Amino acid sequence: MRSNSPGLVGSLLFALLFFSVGLGIVLVGMDVISVPEENFHAPRWVIVLAGGAFVFSSLIMSIDAVLQSWPGENDILIASRGVIFLLLAMAFLAPFHWVAFGSGERTFTTTLSLPFVSSSGEGSQSVGRLVFGAASILMDVFFLVFGVRALLRWLRGEA
Repeated sequence: MRSNSPGLVGSLLFALLFFSVGLGIVLVGMDVISVPEENFHAPRWVIVLAGGAFVFSSLIMSIDAVLQSWPGENDILIASRGVIFLLLAMAFLAPFHWVAFGSGERTFTTTLSLPFVSSSGEGSQSVGRLVFGAASILMDVFFLVFGVRALLRWLRGEA
């Protein structure tokens, strides 16, 4: 029976693509790759964390590929994946929190698209921050619950 799985090499190549994209974003955020300042609409630390989310995702993909290819006792890899997942969650959530709760002005747009009709315009800063704030808090709760459950399963030896 043929598997639809990309295998170890395919998975690692896909992870390498994510890593490369993330590293590029991190290097732009750290000003190693020079980009004109007027192209930034967020602090550089937000850009670095957004790129970090790609880097952490690539590491998790790589660990999962290795775990699928070599099943068995891999406690260190499993624990590493958990730690990297926490770093991924924080890097992913930081931009949402910055948009919602960070200081300074924000610019939002609203768009409504229906068949044959489309309209867009400037959005309310209050509504935009409220939407991002609600989404970020919901994601915080999700990651907290998921993380605590995963930690408890791991401590009981179920993961």
